[in-house]
Amino acid sequence: MGPAGPEGPQGPPGIAPAEVEDMKKRIADLESEIAELRKTLKEILGPTTSPKTVATSVGGSAEASIEVTPITKIVVSANPGARISGTLKVQALKRLPAGIVEAPKVVYQYLNIPSENIAPEDVKSVTIEFKVEKAWVFAENIDAGTITLWKYDAEKAEWIPLPTKKVGEDAEYLYLSAQSPTMSLFAITGERTKPFPWLMAVGMIVAIILAIALPIYKLRRKSIPSPTLD
Repeated sequence: MGPAGPEGPQGPPGIAPAEVEDMKKRIADLESEIAELRKTLKEILGPTTSPKTVATSVGGSAEASIEVTPITKIVVSANPGARISGTLKVQALKRLPAGIVEAPKVVYQYLNIPSENIAPEDVKSVTIEFKVEKAWVFAENIDAGTITLWKYDAEKAEWIPLPTKKVGEDAEYLYLSAQSPTMSLFAITGERTKPFPWLMAVGMIVAIILAIALPIYKLRRKSIPSPTLD
């Protein structure tokens, strides 16, 4: 005959009231952590695209058109001998997660491209096409030639600039393209235009004028005859 318990002689051993209370507390703590996580995600995540399916041939590439975020298209290229089949999505971030340093320069947008079901070792490169509002460029006094896509290196805990080039523009946007070795956390940034050094320029002009005018003045002084006394 089995040991006696709340469920009868043949039932499993009973659970002590203290254990029940401990389990309730753990569940309450877990629910609180989940609620806090949801709150944090809501504070961090901005617009998120719907998943886009990409499938490459062996060593080939595939592209996905993107909407909602500044990224307009992603082209994924597979390593030789590898085939990529999975989904992509882009998350615009309102702010960075805790523990990640701010990107250099003036930030236009932080973006996350998670590689949830694409093995990083299968990826040869990722070409990212994106757009930047001209209104932001003018409002922030940005030098358009300095707009760059940066990739966050989690191992080094630093931002790495990616080769970025302008590919077009229209009345509202500048269109650019950059190449990354992997999918990651990204930042679009630009540098403010350096103010023209007016004071230095005026000083140089004055110096030039003096350099030209002073010899002429001295020459004219020498050519004027001295007055004579009658």
